[in-house]
Amino acid sequence: MIWVEGPSDRIYLNYWLKGKRDNFIEGIHYSIMFYGGKLACHLTAKDKEDDPDDAIDDFIELRKLNRNSAILLDSDKKSEDDSINDTKERLKREFEKNSWVTKGREIENYLGDEKVKNAMKSVHPRAIKNLLEIGQWINLLNYVNNEDKKKTADKVKVAKRYIENNPEPDYKMLDLNERLNTLCEFIDAANGHKS
Repeated sequence: MIWVEGPSDRIYLNYWLKGKRDNFIEGIHYSIMFYGGKLACHLTAKDKEDDPDDAIDDFIELRKLNRNSAILLDSDKKSEDDSINDTKERLKREFEKNSWVTKGREIENYLGDEKVKNAMKSVHPRAIKNLLEIGQWINLLNYVNNEDKKKTADKVKVAKRYIENNPEPDYKMLDLNERLNTLCEFIDAANGHKS
């Protein structure tokens, strides 16, 4: 089970996994579930049995759903010097080696500024100033429309268009290749296969 924030994360993750291992089938070798960003504060990777004195009664114990779980978290950092929030830090610790905190602000920062810009232009043709800013710590889905209003692109539509425009994944951005290799090994191990 791989926990992601939302549907666009699932689209990119399936795209990258398929590029690494075309024999992986979602629903057979792995499943992707959404935790929704704000809901993360109600989740834990701990079991009550791990620490009966810990006050985890208020949390949903993800290991009860699947003992082989990993989590992908957007760092939401606006600069390299920022820290991830307490909830993400806790989940990172609890999931240990099966946690992936994005090296950029969000999953879209692994895609390449120009490629995201092209996908946005085709999804939002009225965007006159795509990508107000670019870089590792920027929300790449912000744009200005022809009425000079700041908008955020539809993440799912942009993700689908991005995949259509770029059939071959590029793993060179940030730590993407390393993270995908680790995730593939995790999926192999969960399925009883050696990498």
